[in-house]
Amino acid sequence: MKILVTNHALNHYGGTETFVYALAVELTRMGHEVVCWSPRLGAVAQRLVAAGVAVTADLATAPDVDVIHAHHRYESLLARARYPDRPMIFACHGILPWQEQPAAGALDASRYVAVSEEVRDHLIEGYGVPADQVAIVRNGIDLERFRSRTPISARPQRALILSNYMPPRQRTQVRRVCQQLGMTVRETGAGNATWAVEDEIAHVDLVFGLGRSALEAMASKRVVLVYDYNGGDGLVTPDRFEGLRRRNFSGRTHRRQFSDAELAAEIQAYRPEIAEAVHAFIARDHDVRVMARQLVEIYEDARRRPAAGPASLGTGTSSHYRALTAVMEDAAALRATANDAQRSLRELRESRSWRALDMYRRLRWGIRRLHRSRGPERRAARILIVDDDPLFCQWLIDVLEADGHRVEAVGSGRAALERLREGGFDLVVSDLRMPDLDGIELYQELERSQPGLAQRVIFVTGKGADPRYYGFLTQLPDRYLAKPFDINQLTRLVYTRLGLASG
Repeated sequence: MKILVTNHALNHYGGTETFVYALAVELTRMGHEVVCWSPRLGAVAQRLVAAGVAVTADLATAPDVDVIHAHHRYESLLARARYPDRPMIFACHGILPWQEQPAAGALDASRYVAVSEEVRDHLIEGYGVPADQVAIVRNGIDLERFRSRTPISARPQRALILSNYMPPRQRTQVRRVCQQLGMTVRETGAGNATWAVEDEIAHVDLVFGLGRSALEAMASKRVVLVYDYNGGDGLVTPDRFEGLRRRNFSGRTHRRQFSDAELAAEIQAYRPEIAEAVHAFIARDHDVRVMARQLVEIYEDARRRPAAGPASLGTGTSSHYRALTAVMEDAAALRATANDAQRSLRELRESRSWRALDMYRRLRWGIRRLHRSRGPERRAARILIVDDDPLFCQWLIDVLEADGHRVEAVGSGRAALERLREGGFDLVVSDLRMPDLDGIELYQELERSQPGLAQRVIFVTGKGADPRYYGFLTQLPDRYLAKPFDINQLTRLVYTRLGLASG
């Protein structure tokens, strides 16, 4: 069978990148002809080529195929435009990253593949995919590559943080608690990622991570503690395995934010026999050879189904392919343009023209304030803005002061904590991404020290935010605004949260 596998990138060592590598190599070993396509090639693409798998960044010159195994939203659309009459399987690995969400109406996918029950339910309930079109196929691990090389210790002596997304506060906490327990800590992931993850795992007893990283560690007969940006699920033990797998060992099952004492207690529950018992589940359900056979059965089923083709794309494959390629290029250009705009705004503020613009702005908001004052009386509040972008802070101040509120702003999470300890604030509007103490950590500190005020925190975040924030925001669906938002959205949410205070 000729199979096209798509991915948003093959240039760094991430979860779906290593999944694609393992799948493509195994399908090739089984005798299938595999082509991996991604618009961004690099280290993983080079390893695929070295393993005998064809790789391309140009769909226009890609060979004809029998079936498409698609990952990621834009890339699946491009593959559909290139091959309008070929059966497609869309594989979804997560419920939070926007890239993982299918453009279900335009894909005309024959089947959908989910890595867990959580993802399956997300496709059915969130995107209206018929239940009989969704199959759960577990993450497959190369059990020859990830295997036990050395026995682990009777008590934990060496730990590994295996994560691309674990926040700095959690990394510091893990190192601190492990050191207090007499353990050494290694780290690999964002900033020092390595292909030879199996070598890193082989030198430790206990691994901190989530998702595919957790599975690779369990395949290597290491004890795993799920703790990352989503929170913590604790040690993966035989009695917990099935429950935690339903959410792909993501940390979202229990979402615990461990105290040092709680984290130490989890670590001290370590037993070497846990690793041996859990490995039996991995060998049974997560062998890449089992996964590849399951997927081939799904490919063959998809080929037997009639393929009407996506009506929304019509005919003219080349023109549609070029159009969709342009959409992707425009998206990348918009991000670059946004960065240029930020620089231009900073330069503008330092220029002589800023004074005239500032006068215009003040006049405009003065008129708005006058109109507001003629409306029904609304409760004024003392509000703290927490954001390291001075221009955005100023805009928020203008909007909220125009509503009669007393507004102050600080540029960091630590500065916010110091200001809030003085008391007197009714509401906090905070960015999520900040360098010293981010919005999640600020919120967690307020939950401990000022729980009432923690209920009156509004978060603002931009598109393309760090994936580690997604899980946090899903817990607070009525407490955040995604940029860009308009003035009415902001003021409605402010008064909703203040209603909690006055009610």
